[in-house]
Amino acid sequence: MFYYTADVFVGAPPKKHSLLIDTGSANSWIRKGYKASKTTSKRTGDTIEATYGLGYFSGSEYLDAVKLAGLTARKYSISAATESEGFSDVGGILAMGPKALSQGNSDKDPSKQVPSFVETLFAQKIITAPIFSIYFQPTSLVTAQNGMITIGSFDTTHGVGQKFTVSKSKNKRVSRYWGLDVSFMYGN
Repeated sequence: MFYYTADVFVGAPPKKHSLLIDTGSANSWIRKGYKASKTTSKRTGDTIEATYGLGYFSGSEYLDAVKLAGLTARKYSISAATESEGFSDVGGILAMGPKALSQGNSDKDPSKQVPSFVETLFAQKIITAPIFSIYFQPTSLVTAQNGMITIGSFDTTHGVGQKFTVSKSKNKRVSRYWGLDVSFMYGN
């Protein structure tokens, strides 16, 4: 199975982790072996758990410095997995999904919502808009480096046609995700 990953740096001094970029979750985590930084890491005392279509993770939540593409989110929620299944090819997940997806994953507070990496950067005024664009070119090579993430703006070099903004769906089944309401017409 192929995953699109990015090198994400955690703590100070920064340690590199190859994390899956996931637009369908809101909890970021690193698999077993994460060593907290003595200078930037702060354990919250919370245990975070999440189930995915491919597996699950459970671990201790930390607030730490997390850097991707030259942008550093301070005191960002990232968990150190004590258990994980289904993600043996990657070092964990960097969550890009809406914070509502994290609700129910905390053992201390089921209503807790953890902001995504992009939402955290925006709240800390590191980027001027809470948006991102991702371009992944299909490949059959594990070693291919052919994707791009743009954070804080849109990438206009990939794709064709006019760019426009649409509202997120209010449909309860998809509104927690990046769901959109669309209608199609086929033929005449």
